[in-house]
Amino acid sequence: MNIFCPKCGQQYDVDQSVLGQQVECESCGMNFVAKVPRLRVKTGQAEQTMVNVHPSGWYFFWDYFFGVLLLLALVGIVFIVVGLIKQFCTQYIVTNRRIIVKTGWLNKHQTEVWIKDIRGAALEASIWERIIGTGSIALGTAATAKAEIKMVGIKNPQKVVDAINELRGEL
Repeated sequence: MNIFCPKCGQQYDVDQSVLGQQVECESCGMNFVAKVPRLRVKTGQAEQTMVNVHPSGWYFFWDYFFGVLLLLALVGIVFIVVGLIKQFCTQYIVTNRRIIVKTGWLNKHQTEVWIKDIRGAALEASIWERIIGTGSIALGTAATAKAEIKMVGIKNPQKVVDAINELRGEL
């Protein structure tokens, strides 16, 4: 396991049994408690993509289901195509600095919220969404009274909310 000196940033590879104990940095001589490092965003650090996902295909299950049912009448192909367009023309990107939502096929729409501006993250999952392992995440800032970003059909939404909250805690 890697730990870092909080003063000089020197990295040490230590056994897990050392965690929680007082250690001395060989580089700068500072005494500190060995603990699992948290993700840090340093000024001037390049932006890194942390999560880049499309909505889960399961979220559009009913579009596909009715599409297959109606496929015999050739009308169902429209449901399938619409579901595929919705799924693959929607992109949610979580970087270490901002969250970006890109939507649209003919008309493009992009919404960005900086991690430091997020005031709340709400996870919603209906019974059906819980069964198929998806959910929706609404993110709000102090700028508006409602959610500025809503990410629908996210697979394992709790992991995404946890990642966002950890990034919020770092800033």
